Amino acid sequence: MSRQNDINAKMRAILIDWLVEVHMKFRLVPETLYLCVNIIDRYCSMVSVPRSKLQLVGVTALLIACKYEEIYPPEVRDCVYITDRAYQNSEVLDMEQDIVHKLEFKITVPTAYPFLQRFLSIVKAPTLVKHAANYYTERTLQEHEMLQYRPSLICASAILLAMNHEEIAE
Repeated sequence: MSRQNDINAKMRAILIDWLVEVHMKFRLVPETLYLCVNIIDRYCSMVSVPRSKLQLVGVTALLIACKYEEIYPPEVRDCVYITDRAYQNSEVLDMEQDIVHKLEFKITVPTAYPFLQRFLSIVKAPTLVKHAANYYTERTLQEHEMLQYRPSLICASAILLAMNHEEIAE
């Protein structure tokens, strides 16, 4: 966020919260949400984003992540509709080009979700621990300060927290 003049960590958190709702509405796989947030953060670390374009960056990052992770990704018009028509199809497509070019088409990145699934499998976590660890890990997506930690460390911490929570562990 140090590169940003017009947006801050609170605005980022609001955007991520909205994207979680969109993610649920479109019934997307968890991998898509984690990749979407990663794309937003990497793009924002390179480009100063005006406040008026933050939602456009978010919905476009979601579209890119959907094209990568989903079997049936939403269409551009769905993304325009979900923003209450704040942007046009051409703006989403232009932003998509800008994002993928700035990221040099490097979309395959280590996000927290695969680590979480692997670690849960290794510890043979019961269902309640799985739900709690998923919740804790997903909550870290909103917190800008958590970007300083590796996804694997976040997941290990979430599982440890879930396993040591008294009501869950019993």
